[in-house]
Amino acid sequence: MNDLDKLKQEKLKELQQNLNQQPQENIQQETQIQDQINQLEILIKKYLTRDALLRYGNIKTASPEKAIQTLTVLAQLIQFKKENEKISDQELKEVLIKIQEPKKEFNIRK
Repeated sequence: MNDLDKLKQEKLKELQQNLNQQPQENIQQETQIQDQINQLEILIKKYLTRDALLRYGNIKTASPEKAIQTLTVLAQLIQFKKENEKISDQELKEVLIKIQEPKKEFNIRK
């Protein structure tokens, strides 16, 4: 075996080790992100009225991505509210309208 073959084998082993480490790192990052989302959700749920909490639960079930967007906006809204003031269902609806993506219009011609 010449030097070139040895270098190729070493490089191949190194690449395989890197590939094996990446999934573990990704899993750790995903776990950390999920923990942060759960903590934020627990914090925000304290500030929601019963109706708003039900609506948030429906959003989370139907669209987890939209629920995360909603959490971030609600976190900002809570910072500007008074300490014991709750977020009503109507305020949650307004937040949802603001973060809603514009619908595409289609014109069908014959």
